[in-house]
Amino acid sequence: MTWPQRGQPLVDSTVVDCATPHLMEVVAAVALTGMHGAYPCAEAWRLIDASQCGPVVERYLGGPIDPYGKYYAGSISPIKDGWDQGDRDIWCGISATGEIAGTAAALPPMLGRVRAQDQERVLAPGTCIGGPTVADGVELDCALPHLFEVTGTVDLGGQGLVSPTIDVIRSAAAQPCSQVSTAFLGRSLPATLESGSLGVPPETWAAGGRLAECVIGQPSASGWVPVAGTRKAGQ
Repeated sequence: MTWPQRGQPLVDSTVVDCATPHLMEVVAAVALTGMHGAYPCAEAWRLIDASQCGPVVERYLGGPIDPYGKYYAGSISPIKDGWDQGDRDIWCGISATGEIAGTAAALPPMLGRVRAQDQERVLAPGTCIGGPTVADGVELDCALPHLFEVTGTVDLGGQGLVSPTIDVIRSAAAQPCSQVSTAFLGRSLPATLESGSLGVPPETWAAGGRLAECVIGQPSASGWVPVAGTRKAGQ
């Protein structure tokens, strides 16, 4: 399904081929039985999506939704006028996440069926994250002080790991990430920098994600030192 995105409530949607850009892949219709009273607020709709559409989408995918991944369970729901007239039918489906799952003012378009794609969200090499005033995983301009720079990824799918902890994943990624970081820098790792990985959250691992992002940062006795600019050679 797709629809015009202008910030107003969805009134009309159009069925399109999943091979073309679309905003939601519809999975099933769900009747909200036993729900009465006023039209749900935005937070209430998020709870409805999680409780009613989450299980439906997970059955369709054949496994859990990655809460840190590229997609989330949402719905096409009745507008207020329809709700007031007794409409309680919603269409559950899958949409692409924005900066925060389900909260973007404009949904990113998708191509293809989600079931045939990886859910894991992976940061591109050269992405800078974390800083003195932002959370560790938040992307920011590399010209600004940041804690880590992503150098690439390593695939841990062939390591034979079963429900590993973050520490086990980081240990498994340490050596290959060192090689990835050296290749990214274009030179040997200087003594002031340390290579590591962001690991793979347990929820992402359970959803099939096996790519660990390699990073470099400048350690100190009191923690990671914010540094402005890329560490890559020639930049």
